Amino acid sequence: MNIIYFGYDLFAPCLKELASNPEINVLKVYSFEGDGYFDKNDEVKEICAVKNIPFTTEKITVDELKCEFEQNGCDLAFSAGYAYRIPCESVPVFRGVNIHPSLLPDGRGPWPFPHIILKGLKKSGVTAHKIAERFDEGEILLQAAFEVAENETYRSLEKKAQDAALDLTRKLISDLENYWKNAVPQAKGEYWKEPSDNERTIYLNTSPREKDKIIRAFIENFVIYSDKNKGE
Repeated sequence: MNIIYFGYDLFAPCLKELASNPEINVLKVYSFEGDGYFDKNDEVKEICAVKNIPFTTEKITVDELKCEFEQNGCDLAFSAGYAYRIPCESVPVFRGVNIHPSLLPDGRGPWPFPHIILKGLKKSGVTAHKIAERFDEGEILLQAAFEVAENETYRSLEKKAQDAALDLTRKLISDLENYWKNAVPQAKGEYWKEPSDNERTIYLNTSPREKDKIIRAFIENFVIYSDKNKGE
């Protein structure tokens, strides 16, 4: 199977798994320039270097996507945490899978992890779904759920999602045609916007419990500390 891969370091183990599979040929890897803290691509670059896979941070164009599927023999686009929309509607023979770090249909959006902690959810997970024209709305292929601990942090949640995504990747590739045929349409669900500055701000009158939650949700370096009371 020939694939093109889209993603960054969060789900780098998925790329490593695919690139190490003797039945899979990774034609090219598309990533993006991250912030160097939450979004990095160092591991992805290293995997590409070791496996001699072409790597780019440029957004794929419609013409490039058509070329991959219509001329280069690509069978599948595999996305795992990619920042940009893939213009799939422009390629009639397109087939793609996306790994999303929430239990869809709830948690659509660019950054589910902070919301999972801020909302106090007891369970979350990872979803593999068909890539569709609209972000995170394609038919569900497979899901893996995990418990969210009371003291869960951004980094511990990230690790759970990473492990779940690797497990999903292995299962999905082992029986792709069956999962594809039995995919289930998504219900309405919830879209979670990128958290606002207010949601990551600790004010003078923020309760200790809420302060702890914000720090766990965003990591200390991304928290905003205010010298005012909330509402002033």
